[in-house]
Amino acid sequence: LNNLKKIYPTSFKFLFSISLLIFVEIYLFAGDIINFIYGADYHPSINALRTLIFVIPIIFITYLSGNLLSVVGKQKYLCNVVMLNAIFNILLNYLLIPRFDILGASIATVLTELMGLFLMIYCIFRYFFKLSTVDLMLKPLFCGGLICLISYILKEYINWIVLSTFGSLIYGVMLIAIDTQ
Repeated sequence: LNNLKKIYPTSFKFLFSISLLIFVEIYLFAGDIINFIYGADYHPSINALRTLIFVIPIIFITYLSGNLLSVVGKQKYLCNVVMLNAIFNILLNYLLIPRFDILGASIATVLTELMGLFLMIYCIFRYFFKLSTVDLMLKPLFCGGLICLISYILKEYINWIVLSTFGSLIYGVMLIAIDTQ
């Protein structure tokens, strides 16, 4: 368990940093990505993508947390979380899809994954160890917010692929610079 107390926070920070970059880049350039891959006919799917992409950081941390719970013998708890997620997702899809179509399905997915993550984090904090997720998320959020702001300002002037590539590199350098201090 002592090794897990060291590995989990480091893995959390690493996975959150990567997933946050993916989130920022896809959220900002959703329209460009949809137009590039599918064409202008798929313009209505942009909002669904922007909603669904919120699930990326959640899934990265959920996967890590689920693996931790498996390793420490909480498979039954994990199975219950998966079952609750399935029921919750079916209910949300039933309520949201008729009203909001594909956007409703995206919202249902994000809320379901978020519920599962909270249940897993609760179990980890209650039975094993507590850690400050705010501390683990603060530096990546600061760097991600800065890259998001800069990319948003420059996206009218610079090609989205070039901007995304340079934004990713700058994000990585910023994280390394901040983490060494």
